[in-house]
Amino acid sequence: MAQAIRPGEVGLGPDSRTTPPTIVSAPPPNRIVPKGKLGDAFIIESLADKYLLQLPIERQCREWARRGVDLPPHTVGRSVAAAIDLLGPLASYLLEQARASNILSIDSTGIRVLDPAVPAGRRYGTMWCGIGDGKWVAFYYSPTGDGASAVAFLGTDDFAERIIQCDGTSVTNCIERTGGRRPGCWSHGRRRLVEAARGGDSLALDGLRIIARLFVVDRLSALLDDSPQERQARRKEHDDAVLEELRLWVDQYRELIPPKSPLGKALTYLHRQWPRLLLFLDDGRIELTNNHVERALRSLVLALKNWLFVYEDLGGQRTATILTVIGTCIAQRVDPRAFLHKALGLIVAGVPEDQVAELCPDRLAERFPELRMPARASPALDEASLTELVAKLEATLARPLPVRAPQEPQAPDAALASPRG
Repeated sequence: MAQAIRPGEVGLGPDSRTTPPTIVSAPPPNRIVPKGKLGDAFIIESLADKYLLQLPIERQCREWARRGVDLPPHTVGRSVAAAIDLLGPLASYLLEQARASNILSIDSTGIRVLDPAVPAGRRYGTMWCGIGDGKWVAFYYSPTGDGASAVAFLGTDDFAERIIQCDGTSVTNCIERTGGRRPGCWSHGRRRLVEAARGGDSLALDGLRIIARLFVVDRLSALLDDSPQERQARRKEHDDAVLEELRLWVDQYRELIPPKSPLGKALTYLHRQWPRLLLFLDDGRIELTNNHVERALRSLVLALKNWLFVYEDLGGQRTATILTVIGTCIAQRVDPRAFLHKALGLIVAGVPEDQVAELCPDRLAERFPELRMPARASPALDEASLTELVAKLEATLARPLPVRAPQEPQAPDAALASPRG
């Protein structure tokens, strides 16, 4: 905790013989909470602990109480909310950057909202997440999860010539209705096959083996550090044959497998989403999956296991604001905790509205290199190891994949078909 100290000096009046001395105080420094009991550094640390470590405010206060410091949770919570409000203009700018990206990937999840105005005292809202061009992360809270909320998140209802990747939900059908392209997610495409295989259906393994080749191609492209154009060419070289094989497999078994079975549902999903699942071949910038957005949402899902809910719609909006800032920091390899200290310090000191862009994580990291996160500690591949791994992946693509021939459904046993059987 910090207390503002105002330096004072003794001054004399215009007529020192008749006017007594007066105390002249300098104006106090700007703070996150003017005249508040908590210092800025403490507020920022509490903010970071809640949204980076998923540690609720009330639990933080209990820890301080064990150390002999009595902090009312509502005081800390309101101070953290004040800090988030200061980040509002920056979060709005990051949202606009994500919306303007060439390729935007989106997903959503439900969020519990504590609302005394409803009979149950609790309802559900929707948290949208989008990642634009791999570097702009934006969260958007909506009280509903319908198509109107998707349009509000995307900021427009005209998606002509836009590329917006998402899963197969009907909520985002508005993208295609106005001329946009909507690439599918191959993780969703294989997920139902995984569920069928885990349920004991060995036939689903054939589909998974075929789809695995698509991931091998993209893994090979990543190892060779392909440009988007090179990745598109590599996909064209290998994936066309893989997709043709998968299409034949889906068509062969879709007529034989009961549609309500786990495998039948998987085949139906692949059949209905097929045109969308093929769009990744048209542009090397399109990812094979939407997993990067699901990873960004994972921090919120984990946090809700600790917070349990947000308070009213305002709490959802504030959560979207801080997650937007933190998510963009992580995407741009900037330490989010250090960034919050630096950015909020500059905001409190006074940043003109037309200079909000200078507070973007990547730009601020250019001015203050210490904000950069250290490089990922991954085992480096020497040239020989890389060559060997690439050779193994290429051999996998060259190896024919045995797929069992389709079989007609067997006729029921006569004894079982009889009424007494």
